[in-house]
Amino acid sequence: MKNIVFIVNQLRKSGPIYVLYNLVANLDRSNFNPIIIKLMVDDFDRSYSNRFRELQIEMLELNYSFYSLELNTRGVARRLDELLVSRKIDIIHSHGYHPLLVMSYMKTLAYKIDTQHCISLDSFRQSRGYLVGTYMHFRYIYRLQKINLGISISKTVRSFFCKCVQSVPFVVVYNGIDVGRFKVSNELEKEKCRKILGFPNDELLIVIVGHLSRLKDPLVIIRSFKSLIDKRLINKCSLIFCGDGELRKKCESMCLDYPMIKFIGYTNEVNEYLKAANYSICASHSEGFGLNYIEALIAGNLVVSSNIGAFNEFANLYPLLGKFQFEVANEASLEKVLLSALNSRIDILSTSTKASNDFSAVRMAREYMKIYDTI
Repeated sequence: MKNIVFIVNQLRKSGPIYVLYNLVANLDRSNFNPIIIKLMVDDFDRSYSNRFRELQIEMLELNYSFYSLELNTRGVARRLDELLVSRKIDIIHSHGYHPLLVMSYMKTLAYKIDTQHCISLDSFRQSRGYLVGTYMHFRYIYRLQKINLGISISKTVRSFFCKCVQSVPFVVVYNGIDVGRFKVSNELEKEKCRKILGFPNDELLIVIVGHLSRLKDPLVIIRSFKSLIDKRLINKCSLIFCGDGELRKKCESMCLDYPMIKFIGYTNEVNEYLKAANYSICASHSEGFGLNYIEALIAGNLVVSSNIGAFNEFANLYPLLGKFQFEVANEASLEKVLLSALNSRIDILSTSTKASNDFSAVRMAREYMKIYDTI
């Protein structure tokens, strides 16, 4: 049996942690023994640790701060080496910036893998500002050179890191989701979900899932939707945002006179909202993968998206979706494409079924296990 240590900052509700959960939940436990090291305490209102405990996975929980991890990375690595010295660890698999830094300093002879969940330069600048984010990116790139293998969640991510690091091989493993939570079999099921959430069946429903940040660009969605409403080009249509972030107050202030635009905040019922929806919009300026895109597609939604690298990969897989891409941050382009989508009567469920097979958690876990076995 192979002992695999997964290092994360927190087990909080977020795309990378959902992916990790789907991976360990589908591991062949007769062949792989997962151990999770959590470097920080979870955000209280977003903790996902109990879901991992339900899988009966051993978890080592530490209590470091961001600054301890940043300024005393070697010391944290030494402590992890001490924690694991009595165990036979075959593979260490990091997910995130500090986990990668810590793993890269560890003296263990275990094989070291990192999964890149984003375009680091874009994501770090968004979360930490231009100067700190740029520094974090270059530190991340430098420490990536100290590991054995990089696993990128899309071809776009792999291309970015291959240009930055030539000394480490990178392979692609697309993220996988729990298809059962999102899959919709027919329109009647959508109508049932809509009724439960209180939306009328004679109304079109657009659901957007994700952080309300500049990188996700909810503002261009709001401006385009309001423009179509003001021009009376659409009616009986609601726009629902599931998520929170630094732009929420600004978003809400833009919509005071538009009751059809609603902000749900963080919710455990994202799957129910997507299953009730007809459409979804992904307006990101940068994405490593786009979990919300695939979740919406599997839930039977026609997805309107910006024409960035990761979304272009999906459009290449499903050419139908390429007709519904718009220029990044371009309000007029989104307005035109969104209106075309709302006026289209397209049977998306066959594409949804194919995506369910292509992006299932089971498929993802099999690909990771094949890599672990090869190691």
